Amino acid sequence: MNVREWALPVYTILMQTAMGSLFFLWLIRIRESRRLDQYGKNRLLQIPLTIILVTIFFAMVGAHFHLSKPFLSLLAVSNFRTSWLSREIVFTILFFFLTFAIWLLHRLRPSAGRLIDIIGWGAILCGWAMIYCMARIYLLPTQISWNSPTTILHYIGTTFLLGSSALLAILWMDQRFVSVRNPQSAEQTLTRRPEALTLLAVIVLAAAILDISIELYQIAALRVGSGPARTSLELLFGLYQPLLFMRIGLVLIGSSWLAYNTLQLKRLQNRSHDQLLPVYASFMLLMIGEILGRFLFYATHVRIGL
Repeated sequence: MNVREWALPVYTILMQTAMGSLFFLWLIRIRESRRLDQYGKNRLLQIPLTIILVTIFFAMVGAHFHLSKPFLSLLAVSNFRTSWLSREIVFTILFFFLTFAIWLLHRLRPSAGRLIDIIGWGAILCGWAMIYCMARIYLLPTQISWNSPTTILHYIGTTFLLGSSALLAILWMDQRFVSVRNPQSAEQTLTRRPEALTLLAVIVLAAAILDISIELYQIAALRVGSGPARTSLELLFGLYQPLLFMRIGLVLIGSSWLAYNTLQLKRLQNRSHDQLLPVYASFMLLMIGEILGRFLFYATHVRIGL
């Protein structure tokens, strides 16, 4: 795969990570609304929201490397009624601007919590629509290995897995940042309230199991197929077999390691920063595993017809 071909995996993975992180961040915001005061609610959004916004921006910029005429990309929205690609672009733009609106409102009017919540759910709805459209693009009769509901499930599973794990890593960084800059505010960070993070860790494990289960189901579907399906299967268990096993192993090891580190919070108490490196390392294992999975998604497809 050359630079233009890698632009799509980078764009889709970064967008799924950002979307999943925002989704789980909002769920935690609701869950913790009764425990945290107004300052704590604002602190919860400050660093994660900035990282999510920057991730969306770089994903959108990176996607343009796939185009031969990047400056004409906005013309693609003209086919919204008939094209899943146009719908994806529209919802991506809406997702970015609504997330930017949350970030700006949070900076300028942090007391407008109700409005921030409403805009946040609007961004999340556009984000899920974006993920769905992103997956529907690949449901093509000429691409046997893609033309299945498992493609949609795979994109949703990646969003859950990378979103929840990325948010865990961000919140750990947030704790370290606050403890250094303002130790008196450290009690308002979630690493001092480990129940929400424990729930996130469980979601990471569940998403990893879902991710691998979808992979195995798709392999089983290719086994009973014929022609191009068998060719895709031969590529998967021939040329790309080491990458397949590496991808599955990284997802299982990364999710288990991340969950284990999260469960150590109660034992570590005031030494949660000791887990920074293991948390980041386990997240990177998950990210590499998903990048390998997306590479295999593109590399093993076999086209039929014109």
